[in-house]
Amino acid sequence: MHDDLWAGVEFKLAEAQFFLERMGKVLLPPQPTHPSMMALARWQSDFYYYLDAFIAAARSVPDVIQKCFGWDQISRKVWHVQPDTEEITRRQQFQKEFCPFYLAFNQQVLSRVRTGTLHWVGLPSVQTKANALRGGEFTGGPLQRIPDMAVGEMSAGADTTQAIFSKPMPVRPSWQDFTLEIPQRDGSNQSLPLFDECRSYAQAAAELMKKAKEICARVHGDSKMTAPPAVAPEKRRGSTDG
Repeated sequence: MHDDLWAGVEFKLAEAQFFLERMGKVLLPPQPTHPSMMALARWQSDFYYYLDAFIAAARSVPDVIQKCFGWDQISRKVWHVQPDTEEITRRQQFQKEFCPFYLAFNQQVLSRVRTGTLHWVGLPSVQTKANALRGGEFTGGPLQRIPDMAVGEMSAGADTTQAIFSKPMPVRPSWQDFTLEIPQRDGSNQSLPLFDECRSYAQAAAELMKKAKEICARVHGDSKMTAPPAVAPEKRRGSTDG
């Protein structure tokens, strides 16, 4: 039922999963013959771009659901073709039943991170630690790069032969090394495993769609649904409507 409208929701879920998978793949060490051996620094920018895109795609799931099947305050102002009264009544009922699940998803940690990175500071609150193969720990983040290569400290009494073969080695973190850093009211930070939170967030978005489909089947059934506009209408000068 209403497969054309659910296709957009499913697209956002698939998009979120795509970026989550890329976050993991970009951390894999390149093959010795791969040209990326000469561009090890690339993973740092790619990783945080993929993270930002993942959060945005997953968080858009409840918004798309609400716009396609519900009736929020903005809908009546922006739709080119308004639904009839009967459809609006159904949409309002869907909105009422869906709202608690929408609000719960909006309180998830990554929903809150999304507000900060997309609307406030522009950067995800993430930290990583990485160890060089021959010792030394490095801390990094979206604007704090860790070294691409590092030489371990020489042990006391090391001979010349050891020094010759002590070449710089790549410094690359694994997925377990990333944490979300969530500021607390007392000024401290709560550290959460980033990839665990991302996987849970993606699963929560999928479960939200499943719950919304149950509500849709009960409220809308096979009744006609008017698709929302694919492009927001041009705002009139002086308008502040979102």
